[in-house]
Amino acid sequence: MTSPGVDRPLSAPHHFRRNVGRLVTLTPTDGEVVTGRIVRAGAEGLTLEVPPVAKVSGRTEQFSYAAVSRAVVQVEFSRPITDANHATDAHHATDASGAADAATDPGPNPQEH
Repeated sequence: MTSPGVDRPLSAPHHFRRNVGRLVTLTPTDGEVVTGRIVRAGAEGLTLEVPPVAKVSGRTEQFSYAAVSRAVVQVEFSRPITDANHATDAHHATDASGAADAATDPGPNPQEH
C-alpha cells in the first residue's frame, strides 16, 4: 500500500516547485535517467543536485521543463534534514517569532487540572 499520489509524475512547473528539497528520478527527453534532489524550480526549468555514485562525482544539472520526459518523487524513509527542506517543512514547531505553531501545539494538557 502506498500514499495517494506518491507515484504520480511531476508534470507542471508548480509540481516541481512544491517538491524542492525532495529526491526525484528524472527521465530527460535526450539522455540518461538521473536521480537527484531538486534544489531549484523556476518558471522555465529546474536544478538537480545529483549525489556521487561509484566512480562518478556529484554534480549539479539543470533541465528545462520541455526537456523532461518524466519525473517522479522518490519515497525517502530517512530523508536528510537540511536548511532548505526544513525551512519549507509545513510542520514547524515554531514560527519566526518563536510562538508555537497551532498545527503542532496540542495545547494545555486536560489532565493537568
